Amino acid sequence: MATTAKKTTTTKAAPKAAPAPTAVEPVETAVKAGQETVETIVKTNTEVAKKGVEKAVAMTEEQFAAAAKASADAYKGYEDMIAFSKSNIEAFVKSNEILSVGVKEINTAIYKLAQSNVEESVALAQKIMGCTSVAEVVELQSTVAKSQYDKAVAESRKLSDQTIKLAEKASKPIAEQVKIAVETLSKPLAA
Repeated sequence: MATTAKKTTTTKAAPKAAPAPTAVEPVETAVKAGQETVETIVKTNTEVAKKGVEKAVAMTEEQFAAAAKASADAYKGYEDMIAFSKSNIEAFVKSNEILSVGVKEINTAIYKLAQSNVEESVALAQKIMGCTSVAEVVELQSTVAKSQYDKAVAESRKLSDQTIKLAEKASKPIAEQVKIAVETLSKPLAA
């Protein structure tokens, strides 16, 4: 029998070639590029948002400052108005006090004048009772009438002067307050 030799051949595997590029690498590159793009967009939007918030805060602070200033100005204006009204009332009260005292003095002078006239009339009546003739009575009445007329004119002048002085004195606080009011109100117009 013939032997047949078996010939074993070992086959060598062919050397491995570099792996063929797969579809995974372009996807990874695309994902990486997408992530970078997203990170850039997020970073940019964050910076823009931060600047927007900072600007909004700054504007809000300015608005609050302006509102606070306007409020302070309004309050000051209110305080000024109250002070001005108070000074008006004080001037009016002072004027009324002066007027009240002056009217009391004038009334006292008129009362004294009336009292003096009553006393003089009583004295005249007593003198007339002591007259012995009509001529004496007429002469006495004539003298007293002239004296009463001169006295009435003099007292009338006194009362007129006193009344005029009282009017001037009583109107002075109000006139001063009107002057202040005119000066105060004309300042904003001139400025």
